[in-house]
Amino acid sequence: MKNNTLLKNSSNSLLESSLQILCSWFPEEAPQLQKYKQEIFDSIEKGTKPSAMLSTLSYASEPLSLHKNVQSEVWNSPCVNSIMLFSFGTVCFIVGMTGLKLPATPTPNDVLPLMADVATPETYGHFRELIRIFNESESKIQKAKAIFDLGKELWGTGVFKAIFKYMADTMTWFDWATTSVKTLAQLVAWFATGGAAFAAQAVMLLVDAVSLIKSGKEVHDNCFTHS
Repeated sequence: MKNNTLLKNSSNSLLESSLQILCSWFPEEAPQLQKYKQEIFDSIEKGTKPSAMLSTLSYASEPLSLHKNVQSEVWNSPCVNSIMLFSFGTVCFIVGMTGLKLPATPTPNDVLPLMADVATPETYGHFRELIRIFNESESKIQKAKAIFDLGKELWGTGVFKAIFKYMADTMTWFDWATTSVKTLAQLVAWFATGGAAFAAQAVMLLVDAVSLIKSGKEVHDNCFTHS
């Protein structure tokens, strides 16, 4: 992972902040996260292997990533669906920049239920405009900055949380906890220090972001061509 050096040198406060974010997102997991905080930090910073007991810990609420049945007229809209899919794809791209590989490529059937709490008229209307800026950006650095801006907006909406829900389907609890805290530490560092370092790294990866660019075109076709 390219960011191992950064994470090994992270202050305890950065890991602590990341753990607190995870606890706030998943309060049912918070007691266990706090109980094994030091073991989680040691695994991240020192590469300590988990004990047999830690490897068999269970989620407090199973399954953690239980999909919802979405009953809403907004989900019948190709425009809204494409906005939510692009938003989720943006978060996957950003999280992937930390070196994390998702267990599988999410399908629309995976994504849309996970995005249920995000789909409000206010959020998808705002996201549509941010995606328009991404689509109209001509250079890779402009697109990278647009991704960063959209990522910052998505940070407080629950889309990043959806990624960590999705991860839980195929990870043991301890692997999920350490991976989540480590990934969050990098994300917190990026969003706290501005977009320059993020954009420089993102530019190199945009050449492979074919699916994200295609998804942006679908937002254009579904939301703007008939408006």
